[in-house]
Amino acid sequence: MKPAMMPRIPTTIKKVIEKPPLLLLLSLRRTS
Repeated sequence: MKPAMMPRIPTTIKKVIEKPPLLLLLSLRRTS
């Protein structure tokens, strides 16, 4: 693991954790 990638991982995880609810709601609305 490169030191430059370390800070990127937590940020990406946070974004993934924060965004999914909205994306899931949008996808569910479009599907249903």
